Amino acid sequence: MALSSFQSTEMPVYTAQMNDITREEFNAKLETIEVKMDARVESVSAKIDAFIAVQVERDKRMEAIVSQISTTHAEIKTSINSMKTTTIVTAVSAVLAIVIGIAGFNAMLTSNMIASFQMGRSESALATSATQSSQKAEPVPPSSAQKK
Repeated sequence: MALSSFQSTEMPVYTAQMNDITREEFNAKLETIEVKMDARVESVSAKIDAFIAVQVERDKRMEAIVSQISTTHAEIKTSINSMKTTTIVTAVSAVLAIVIGIAGFNAMLTSNMIASFQMGRSESALATSATQSSQKAEPVPPSSAQKK
């Protein structure tokens, strides 16, 4: 009896034969799948477009930052060149002031030495003339000349 159950032509419920699908149903199913895929592709395309837009904005910001850095760099270079010029002019001015100061000091010393020398010479001349005039003014008394 057990063999007869295997030979029966009856199929269980889960293995029942499927109905054939019509051409219209098949086309409708394919069209539905195609619409869903188009929507998915459009969604992915929109996400890619949004990503590209974000990247373009980021690139614009980066270009603006690079431009600002470049401008700042140029300003700093100009400022440094100006500072170099100022430093050089200050150094040259300091050297000239020192040289002119030393030259003035030497001229003052020379002038003072010449003035002192001339003053000494004129005092010597005055002393000599004073002694000569005092000798002329005081005649030697004859009595003192005779006593000797």
